[in-house]
Amino acid sequence: MQYQHHKSIFPRKSIRDVKQVADISLKANNQINISEIFITLKDYLGDEQLILLSSSLKRLHHLKEFFLDLSEIRLGDEGIGAIFKNLNSIEKVYTLYLILRYDNITEQGVWYMSQVLKKCVAVETFYLDLGGNQIGSGGLKNLTSIFQTCNNIFSLSLNLYWNDIGQQGAEIFSQSFRWFRNLQHLFLNFNRNEIGDYGVYHISEVIARMPTIRIMHLNLGLNLITDDGANFLNQSIYNSSNATEIVLNYNQNLIGRNIDLEILSIYSALKILQKVETFSISMTQNQIKSIDLFEFKKFVQYFKVLCCSKKQKFYNLKNFSLDLSQNMIDDRLMKGISHQISKHENIQFLDLNFMGNTFSYIGVKALCESIKDLYQINKLKLTLDENKIEAKGVYLLGETLKCFNNLIYLHLRIGLTFINDQVTQQLFLQLKECNKIKNLFLSLTHNQLTDQSLINLNVFLDSLPKLDSFEIDISNNLFQEKGFAFLLRCLSKCQGMIQLIINLRKNKIDDIDTSYFVKYAKKWQKLKYFLLNMKSNNLSSYLKKEVSIPIKKLPELVYYQFQC
Repeated sequence: MQYQHHKSIFPRKSIRDVKQVADISLKANNQINISEIFITLKDYLGDEQLILLSSSLKRLHHLKEFFLDLSEIRLGDEGIGAIFKNLNSIEKVYTLYLILRYDNITEQGVWYMSQVLKKCVAVETFYLDLGGNQIGSGGLKNLTSIFQTCNNIFSLSLNLYWNDIGQQGAEIFSQSFRWFRNLQHLFLNFNRNEIGDYGVYHISEVIARMPTIRIMHLNLGLNLITDDGANFLNQSIYNSSNATEIVLNYNQNLIGRNIDLEILSIYSALKILQKVETFSISMTQNQIKSIDLFEFKKFVQYFKVLCCSKKQKFYNLKNFSLDLSQNMIDDRLMKGISHQISKHENIQFLDLNFMGNTFSYIGVKALCESIKDLYQINKLKLTLDENKIEAKGVYLLGETLKCFNNLIYLHLRIGLTFINDQVTQQLFLQLKECNKIKNLFLSLTHNQLTDQSLINLNVFLDSLPKLDSFEIDISNNLFQEKGFAFLLRCLSKCQGMIQLIINLRKNKIDDIDTSYFVKYAKKWQKLKYFLLNMKSNNLSSYLKKEVSIPIKKLPELVYYQFQC
């Protein structure tokens, strides 16, 4: 049965001083029931403060929810020991959050922790962040020993990145899962731990034999995984329950050459999309490429698990994220990937990141054809920077996007795609059909665009009466003062904006007339967040003060920054 929070005299915000902890604990010692406490300490703790904190925590006998953040203060093993030796007060908690990253903790420090944690037999939600320490496989063994008694955990999150866990640690970790009975939500971050295929084999065994898990996130980025390790994951996930996110970024030996793998056989996990609403996989910088026709066909065969078969449709999938940035995906491979995306007809939020690949407008054409009939999309994020899509590709993209007249969120990145002012003119004319957008992000960096493109933008912005948030990155182009002035004039019509971010870094703006801000900024009466980046434009330093005057007068402004 899930624990229901009781009212507490302590407000639901973090204590940031040891003396405050002591005051609260004295109230608890005076028979006042305190069921939850949230402590965040960011300053170095000397011996006296450690003793005070430890003795104060000892008095909190009735805790049901405990949050402790002591990250980045270099506690070390002895500091951990001093705190945890009197922490028996958490033995009856239902919800436990411990954030101890970058604290110089080793195997010994984890042992101190485990002596207390193994008594927390009632805990249902357990979040532990030990990232950036040196616990090694021995520390992981100490940590997993607590699960013999704490086996009623419903939601488990372990952040153990950069801890020298290695192959042996992964094996030790996998053995501990036989004790869990009710685990449904699992978050594991083993990023940067020297884990190879042998370790992945044992982790995949965990996935395969945990039928109760409904939601899972597994981060194995920056390790030593090859195609063989990915295959282990592939087979285990294929036969398991729901998985929501798999991250294999920066495993440089994962190249997808094996015939039974080819790039994304890991996607066989997606057969479970009949049940889940959200799925995300990130595989950036893994040297993925289509090698020859035979292997490419093999890839498409595996990737089809992502889509619905003739007899089967994944009606529940609403949110889908695919990150294949910084690989070597060409037009041929793009066609295979795009074709499968088209089968998810109920997607509402689609996030595709193909930045830094090698496909041309032909690949974009395949992508556009795959998404053009996904009429339920209302949030779309497309990252196509650093590809060779050129004018033809952008035109095809615009023709597709104008059909999404229910879009309320559009995030479009087409930087370094070899386009000019004529291309942006056509694109903005096409995008004006998307007149329900409330949240808009445009990136057109590194494209040799001039002031004319900002004049073209006016057509699009005029069609967005409900725009709440606008961010534009047009750095590394050829914009001058005239174009900047016109941009401000366009934006002055968007009087309901809450957030405005403009990045004009590295253009040709030598000076700006501050009267523009006086004239136009006063129209942004609802603006809360404003950031303007004009670095590397030969602007004089006095402008920073002059520009800030009209902006700071805005009644709702919470945050303002002008970089020049």
